[in-house]
Amino acid sequence: MRPARLLGAGIGMLFYGLGSVADDAPRPELRVKKAAGSIQIDGKLDEEAWRGAARLSLCAADGSKEASRPTEVRIAYDEKRLYVAFRCDDPDIWTDHRGRDSHMWTEDVVEAFIDLDPRDPEYVELEVNPFGDLFDGLFFERRGKVLMSWNPAIDVAVAADGTVNERSDTDRSWTVEMAIPVGDLTPSRGVGRPGTEIQPGTAWRINFYRGERSGEARELQAWAPVKGDFHATELFGRIVFE
Repeated sequence: MRPARLLGAGIGMLFYGLGSVADDAPRPELRVKKAAGSIQIDGKLDEEAWRGAARLSLCAADGSKEASRPTEVRIAYDEKRLYVAFRCDDPDIWTDHRGRDSHMWTEDVVEAFIDLDPRDPEYVELEVNPFGDLFDGLFFERRGKVLMSWNPAIDVAVAADGTVNERSDTDRSWTVEMAIPVGDLTPSRGVGRPGTEIQPGTAWRINFYRGERSGEARELQAWAPVKGDFHATELFGRIVFE
């Protein structure tokens, strides 16, 4: 790990006026199976492991309605990696942001927030744009003190059924595939927290988001509804590994 670079202000999709969600609203839970075979990170989702993976759909971020552009998320795991895939219906795939840790959350983007231990304020934010660029930040407190020199060896691939940044045509969808090394999800494994090995029965708080922007219209989506703040880990859903 490179020397730490800490930023005091929150980053990413920090706060939006999305309406209200009660803190005691039921949180979604998903059972996740071990991958049935190997997964090649190429954006295609054509392996047997993906066909049998756990699936969920995103809705409007405040939970008030279905998403206007459907988004499916698939999740699987093995001994060393968490696999996450997004398939996003999108008639206009675009982004002006390029490069690792760019401000990609203002345009087309998908996100995964991972909170390994609700007793610890640390959590991880991951974002991928249609070019396959990655934002990865390790937060030590909610919307603050983020370690931007945290650059784990996450494999990412994107496949577009359409033409990225060709605004005059009609696209169909884009797919993101990620392999996240679970051993890199904490800066110091086993210090004050349970560690990051995935064993049957392990449960994590997690949420999945999408920012969809076609033309001037913009839609924010989530798995577990949030009340304005994408970093509200207490409102995340839960995945349980089988």
